[in-house]
Amino acid sequence: MAKIKIKSVIHKPNLIRLLSSFSPKEIIEFDKFIRSPFFNNQSTLIRLFAELKKYYPAFEHSDFTKEKLFAAVNPGSDFDDTKFRKYYSNLCKLAEEYLNFIENDSNPERKRHNLLEQYDKRNLNEFYDRTINELNNNRRKKNFISNEFFLDNHLMEESKLIHFVRNNNLHLIPPELKSSHNFVILHLLMITTVYRNILLVNKKSFKDSEIFDYLDEFLKYFDFESFYGKFDSLDEELKTFVELCRYDILLSQDSFNKANLEKMKMLVLKLSDSLNDNLFYTFVSHLNIYYLINIEKGDTEYDYELFENYKFMIDKGIYESDNVKFINYSEYRTILAIALKIKKFDWAKDFINEYGSGFKSAHREDYINYSYAFLNYEMKNYEESLKYLSLVNLDQILLKLDVNILNAMIYYELNYYDSAVSTADSFRRFLKENDVLSLEVKNSHLNFINSYKAIVKHRDLNSDIFELKKLKEEIENFSIVRRKKWLLEKIDDLVNRISKK
Repeated sequence: MAKIKIKSVIHKPNLIRLLSSFSPKEIIEFDKFIRSPFFNNQSTLIRLFAELKKYYPAFEHSDFTKEKLFAAVNPGSDFDDTKFRKYYSNLCKLAEEYLNFIENDSNPERKRHNLLEQYDKRNLNEFYDRTINELNNNRRKKNFISNEFFLDNHLMEESKLIHFVRNNNLHLIPPELKSSHNFVILHLLMITTVYRNILLVNKKSFKDSEIFDYLDEFLKYFDFESFYGKFDSLDEELKTFVELCRYDILLSQDSFNKANLEKMKMLVLKLSDSLNDNLFYTFVSHLNIYYLINIEKGDTEYDYELFENYKFMIDKGIYESDNVKFINYSEYRTILAIALKIKKFDWAKDFINEYGSGFKSAHREDYINYSYAFLNYEMKNYEESLKYLSLVNLDQILLKLDVNILNAMIYYELNYYDSAVSTADSFRRFLKENDVLSLEVKNSHLNFINSYKAIVKHRDLNSDIFELKKLKEEIENFSIVRRKKWLLEKIDDLVNRISKK
């Protein structure tokens, strides 16, 4: 019996995964890149890429084999796996060089700093002075602060400092040294502010993050509060930025200080034209997180402010890049939830249509189906909501939490008591066995389940008003519980029903 020859289909090596991430424009640019003799002098790699790009972007076809690619690159030659692997490796290195090139090209100031270093090393002082003057002028003209702003300015001041040392102008060093150090401290202040907020969010959701409290320890030893007044040489805009960081850090330590919340909001608005989009998004997101923490504790006065913040960010185009609209799922579900909470149903439907399709993961349809389930539930279309929920795969933790809560509430509204209790019991087992979620998240959901089962039991047994009021008091005293408002409303409904008898 003759052996069946199996085609050697390529299974996504590093090169293919890299090329799959390229946009159509980048594929064209990379073609030009490898044809330049400065970057590449191997004609074999040019021929190989010419063949590979025929299969872009999926790189899946019955003809996409090592043997056929090798034959196209080396017609008439026998297949040599070692040689082919070398071609792939070399082309992969060129792809990485191209990514380095476009990253460097996207940061003109960093390119100037590299140029300064070359001028300094070559003793081209006239060129160095001219470039420094250009950088100084650009810095004065700049009307925004970016993530790289302080680090870039530190590098420029440090370059001047080194230049003075090399040219024996030691008497000129002190001002540059102070300025260089100031910018490093400002950069540290900015990333401490950002990282502190990230850890605050993670600590609320995931168990492992509970060990990452080292920033609290850092803030005890490096007292920014005492250091703020030392930035006397900064212009008013940068002093305002320092103040913004200060209030952000204070709120990350105590999110319930209403005066600090108002102050941070004022500072963010004051700097809205001075921060680049990325940094503006960062600080508005931080403010939104502090609003959410207050809302979770039952302070509904921030509901509309939170919605207006998100709406402002959307209208400003913060979530849009290169005509692509994208919001990560965690933030997307928060925006959807607050819109539905304040009954902005038409806006929420447009939001799902506009941003749901922007998810790039394999879970796009799950996110969209859950969104429509959530929308239909809030519009009291319970059966329709269940249809959408039945289409959601539950292999992601956030979705599993959301879907179980929503399922439980729908079963209650439709009087499906057996399904309600079964869902609650299954959900409790999942939470008890899970070792990823933080204790706060677990307790919030377990408190919901226990309260939910108690309400179902009281509804089924037609309990008296005293027992219901006692249960309501227990729920009101919970510091953390999912859907607290819903639970309290269901108890009030039962009390009203009994009172009318």
